[in-house]
Amino acid sequence: MVSLYTAPGTGVLSFRSNPEGATITIDGIDYSGAPVTINNVPTGQHQFVVKMQGYKDFEDTIEVVESKMCCANIDLQALSSEVACNPQPIETREPMPPIFVQGPDYKMLVIGLLLGALIALLYKNKSGR
Repeated sequence: MVSLYTAPGTGVLSFRSNPEGATITIDGIDYSGAPVTINNVPTGQHQFVVKMQGYKDFEDTIEVVESKMCCANIDLQALSSEVACNPQPIETREPMPPIFVQGPDYKMLVIGLLLGALIALLYKNKSGR
């Protein structure tokens, strides 16, 4: 703690959070954007909460001493990134339609060529050539 000049019966609180930018709530009063320093805090025990979206809240008490600065450095823990999944297989009621990649449909092209060749052969045999 550092000695400094404050109003009688008060001290100074200084909060840092990792990551920076957390909201600090002291005795129900919000102070946003840690790091934050609060002057002229009444001496004694104070409840505080450090909050940041995506991180677990950190709650504790801190003692303010007259004419002193009390510093708190809080490392926040990230919330779990586990995703719940459903182990049940997904049922489909109808078969999925075929998916064609852009480009010609080669099966139809081959069928067309074969039909064309067959017609040409039949025509040739019919005309006797």
